[in-house]
Formats: sequence, structure tokens, C-alpha cells
Amino acid sequence: MVGRDAELAEATSVLDDAVRAAETGSPQRVLLLSGDAGVGKTRLLRSLRDHAHDAGWQVLAGHCLDFADSALPYLPFSEVLGRIATEHPALVDAVATDHPALTRLQPGRRTRSAGEDDPGGEVGHAPDRGDIFVAVHALLEAVAAEAPVLLVVEDLHWADQSTRDMLGFLFTRAFARPVAIVASYRSDDLHRRHPLRRQVAEWSRLPQVSRLALNPLSEDSVRALVRETRRHHGRVLGDPDRGSCRGQRLLRRGARRLRLLCHRRRAGRPGGRVARPPRPPRRRCPPRGPRRQRRRAPGQPRACSPPPPTCPRTLSTPASDRPWR
Repeated sequence: MVGRDAELAEATSVLDDAVRAAETGSPQRVLLLSGDAGVGKTRLLRSLRDHAHDAGWQVLAGHCLDFADSALPYLPFSEVLGRIATEHPALVDAVATDHPALTRLQPGRRTRSAGEDDPGGEVGHAPDRGDIFVAVHALLEAVAAEAPVLLVVEDLHWADQSTRDMLGFLFTRAFARPVAIVASYRSDDLHRRHPLRRQVAEWSRLPQVSRLALNPLSEDSVRALVRETRRHHGRVLGDPDRGSCRGQRLLRRGARRLRLLCHRRRAGRPGGRVARPPRPPRRRCPPRGPRRQRRRAPGQPRACSPPPPTCPRTLSTPASDRPWR
């Protein structure tokens, strides 16, 4: 990665803290990764995933989707459970035997709670939310018994209330095995009334929760990224020294954006989305006149429009004779 060494080092430190927390029995450190759309959150998480794989960790990723008001409850954890059931079916069956509420999260086998759509169902048979929380905690511990686990939840700004409650439960519970949790969200989507805004403020009060905000790349990092992109396209598409036509176009485009970014910084505006310089004002053409009339024959008088009809009520009429109503 270019320009993200400090952020990557802070993200990978969560893995070491999870190992120490499992040895001491204290809650593990949780990382909340935030940033604007397109700033590089997913790229940083991929680098963290590669580092975890190299260290022998298991990476379980769950994604939240934008379903507006009809979001599926526990969607990222249902995705994680489906992947675990594919790789370790016997382990999932063993945990489901001790915690039957886990079967509610299995993809394709979700059971509706009694009393919602079945008028004759008994509410007492519906599994409690606390049972689901404990079942997911036990599942992560069982998976971590084979190898340390890195749990990643992406796009938390689209999560429903049940997913946020599940994460709040896992943040405050200790694991007997190394389990690290990283969650990412878009900071530019958190308006004043967004439910995650209040939730993040509450999580930030916990000592084991740390926040990492990704800022736009600096000018030097952008230059290094352009040079690295030029070398990559030169090796793949053409001459490694000069690069191919596509690499040259990409280099020129990046240099142009870099100049715009430098101009924005010199103007005293902070970095971010690069704004194009103002365009010069358009030349306004004079208003079009009436259509040209047909050419007149030599000696033919110019055709004039007929005079407007005269109004019977003119100013020449005496005031006493005007019919006022």
C-alpha cells in the first residue's frame, strides 16, 4: 500500500492485542474503521486480511446491505455462519446442539419467531435475543479453538438494530481464544439522525474500542501512487521504462489531478475530493432576431406588418365619457 503504513500498522496491532487479551482473560481491543466513500477502507481491510492469513489467522467477513427499512436482521453474522458451515459443518452442528438458537441464523433455514406471522403460535417458544448473542459468541470461540479468528464487518452504516446490538454484545465479552473484531463504516453517511451515530458515541466510551479515521492521501503519497501505477502498467502493457499508451494516458490523468490537488491546497482548502478549476464564462450570443424575410424583387417595396387595431377607448376620449366600472 502507498501512504497507509501508519494506518496498516495500527490495524494489525489489533491481532496482537487479541492474543494478549485471550491470555489474560480481558476483553479484546476492537477497531472501528471510518472514512468517506472511496477513501480506501476496503483496500486497507484487504491488506489486513493478507497479513492475517500470513500469520495463520482465519478471516471471517460479513457485509451489511442497503435494504432501506426492510433490512434482514443479523445479516453479516448469517453470512459468517454460512461460511463456517461450509468449511466446518461438524463444528456448527456441535454448537447448534448446545445452543439451538444458532439455527435461526443459518442461510436458507431461518425460522420466524412465533407470534409474528402465526396467530396460534406461543411467544414463549420464540428464542430470546440473548440466546442468539450467546450462541454467536460460543461459535466464534469454537472456531478460534482451531486457529485465531479475525471477524470483519463491513458497511456498518447499513446495519440494522439487531446487528448493532450483536456487535455491542461482542465488544464487551471476553473470549477464551484469540478473536479480533474490526468494523468499518462510511463517516459521510452518518447524518445527525443516523442511528449508528449515537451507537458509535456509546461504543467509544468503552476502553477497549478504538477508532481509526482514514484521511485522503497526501501530495507525496499521490505522487508515489502515480509513479507506482506507471511502473505497473509499463511492465504489464509495454515498455517498463516509458510505459504503453494506456499507461501514459493514466500518468497524464494522475498528474493533472495532482496539479489540481496542489492548487486546492495552496488556496487554503483542505484535501478531499479534487475540485476542477472554474470554467471561463460562456460567450453569450446576441438574441436571435426575427427570421429573414424572403428576398424582394428589384423595385418591390418592403412588406410591413399591418398596424395594430385601434382601441375605441383611447386617451383622446374625454375622461367624462370613459365607461369606468
